[in-house]
Amino acid sequence: MESTTRAPIIVGLDGSAGADAALTWAAEAAHRRGVRLRLVHATELTASAGRTADRALPVETVGDMSWSVLTMALVDLEDADLAVETHLGSGYPTTVLLQQAQGAQMVVLGSRGHGAFVSLLLGSTSLQVAMHAPCPVVVVRPGAAPDASEARSVGQIVVGVDGSELSDAAVRFAFEEADSRGVGLTGVHAWLTPPVDLDATGAEPWQAAEQEERALLSARLARWSDKYPDVAVRQHVVRADPVSALVAESAGALLTVVGSRGAGGFTGLLLGSVSHAVLHHAGSPVAVVRTTR
Repeated sequence: MESTTRAPIIVGLDGSAGADAALTWAAEAAHRRGVRLRLVHATELTASAGRTADRALPVETVGDMSWSVLTMALVDLEDADLAVETHLGSGYPTTVLLQQAQGAQMVVLGSRGHGAFVSLLLGSTSLQVAMHAPCPVVVVRPGAAPDASEARSVGQIVVGVDGSELSDAAVRFAFEEADSRGVGLTGVHAWLTPPVDLDATGAEPWQAAEQEERALLSARLARWSDKYPDVAVRQHVVRADPVSALVAESAGALLTVVGSRGAGGFTGLLLGSVSHAVLHHAGSPVAVVRTTR
């Protein structure tokens, strides 16, 4: 393996099935990249944090339960060829995860959980971490069974490209993942409104607009294709809304990557309805790559 002194991969654990899936995904990623894997669990040591239906648990018991989550994960990783460390944090899960995300390569979370990470996908934790983490955030959700007649990106990395420089961070991350896995990449560019005015017939302007959109996608992928020549790239330009385009391509994919900001078909990807819909409906894990530019 490569040096384990490089930035680690963080995985949030709570003992749920969703967190177990995140652990498996994060361990594989850490092994491929040759970096440390840090197991993180958050304990809210408040009156309500240790409360069952009929009684409150002592703080010591809550602490023991939290260490048990980490210990069980360590047992699962006994045969893994990677360096593993643990962190038991005290406080809200979002706060603990954001603190641990400083200097990390990525944060990996399950799509659902319980306890401190309850409703991770549908609630505020995953969105807050994705919004503020200084590194990519991967939400591991169950993959949908792809329709063989429709799914064209099975076993590949899918990335949404909006044509802006801000999407470069997502494209770079997608190429890194594809290269480390030895798989292909599908760049998806969705558009609805042409950048030209339609005339009375409407035919030629729409055709010209599609050519412009294809050229835009090619230009955004070219730089990273040159850097990662072993990654086979498929370009998919579609006149559709970005949610439909990304969800369709995500079926059976290894990972779907979206940027946290953008323009055009992916405007407001992190904070708007697109990111919510992709996280809810993608047929693969989803990586949200936030840019600070």
